[in-house]
Amino acid sequence: MASSSSSSSGSAEPWIIDAHTHVLPERLARKIRAFFNAVIADAEGSEVASEAAPASVASASEDVAADAAAPPPHACCPPAAAFDAEYADADAFPSPGRLVYPYHESDPKLLAQSLRDAGIKGSWILPYAHKAGVAAPLNDAILSVCTALRSHGQSPIAGLTAHPDDGADAVGAYTRRAIAAGARVAKLHCSVGEYSVLHPGLAPFWETVAAARVPVVVHAGSHVSGNTASPEMRDIEEVARRYPEARVVIAHSGSPAVKAALEVARRCGNVYLDTTPTVTRLPLFPPPGHPSHAFTLQLARAGRILFGSDVPNVAMRLEEQMAGVVRLFGSDADRAALDAGRDWTELGVSERGEGDALGEVFGRAARRLVAGVRVERKAGL
Repeated sequence: MASSSSSSSGSAEPWIIDAHTHVLPERLARKIRAFFNAVIADAEGSEVASEAAPASVASASEDVAADAAAPPPHACCPPAAAFDAEYADADAFPSPGRLVYPYHESDPKLLAQSLRDAGIKGSWILPYAHKAGVAAPLNDAILSVCTALRSHGQSPIAGLTAHPDDGADAVGAYTRRAIAAGARVAKLHCSVGEYSVLHPGLAPFWETVAAARVPVVVHAGSHVSGNTASPEMRDIEEVARRYPEARVVIAHSGSPAVKAALEVARRCGNVYLDTTPTVTRLPLFPPPGHPSHAFTLQLARAGRILFGSDVPNVAMRLEEQMAGVVRLFGSDADRAALDAGRDWTELGVSERGEGDALGEVFGRAARRLVAGVRVERKAGL
C-alpha cells in the first residue's frame, strides 16, 4: 500500500486532516487504553491484545496485519438493509472478535510516524475529562503533546475539554484560557463524563466556543461503552439551536444512531458529522444506492462530514478506514478503481476542486473550520 497521498499529487507533504485523534499524555493514555480494554472484554467477551504492535508504525507492520481479525461484515460499506435496521446497541460497539490495536497508546514519535505514513498532514488532538478537576490541567498538557508531535513532523491542532461538575465559573475561565493559549477545537465526551451537553455548568463553555466559532466534537451518550442512542440526538439538536454560531461535530456520527444524527444535520446547518469508527467499523452511513445516500453525499460536498480516525484507540488501520471512506463518498469510478486493486492514494483526491465530497471529507472541511475560529470574539476575553 502506498505510504502517502503525496505520491499521487506530486506534493512534497501529505494532505489529509484527521479531525478526531486522542494523542494524550502517557499516564492518562495508558489508563484509557486499560479502561477501554476492560469495557470491551466485559461487554463482548472479546479477547483484547494487551499491548500495541511493537513496531507501532502500523502501516509498515506485517505482524499487525496478519494478527488482526478480519473486518466485520459491512465494516466499510454496508448494504441498504443494515442502514435501514441500524445495529442494535449490543452489536454496535465494539464489534466482537479479537482486537489488536495497531497504534501505540501515547508515544508522540511513533504516532506521528503512523499518521504521516497514512498521508495525514495534521490532526485535531482531542482531550476529554471524565470527572471534575481534570479538564484544566489536561488542556494545559495537550499543548505540550502538540509541541512533541510538531517536533516529529505533524501539524497538530490543540483541543480543549470541559466538565460541568467543575462549576460554571471555572468552566468559563479555563475554556477562555485554553483558547487564548492556542486551542482551536474542543471535545466533550458526555458518555465518559456522565453529563448532558445541556448541563447548566456547560453554559459558559458553549457561550465561549460559539462566540469564537471553535468547532466542538461531541460524543453524546450515556452508556460506558460510548454507544449513542437516538433519543440522545435531541440534546445535540437543542444545543445547536440554542447556540446557532456554534460548530457542533457529532462524534462517530452518533453510532449506532446514525439515522438520527443525519436528521439532526438535515435540520441544523451548524451540525457536522465525522467518519470516526467505533473500534472496528465505520459509522453505519447509508451506502451508495440507498435513498438516503444522496443527502449524505450532499453533506460531504458541503464540507459537513469530516474524516476522523480515533487513533490510537482504534482497531481499524488508517488505510482501511480511508479506503472505506472512498467507497462511501467517492464516485462509481473511484469504487471501481478500488475493486480493480488500485490504492486509494492513486485517485488524486488532493487535486480535486472545492466541493468534491472526498476532498472535503479528507481535509478541506476541517481546515475551513479551524480557519474560521475568531479569537478576537472569544466571550469575556
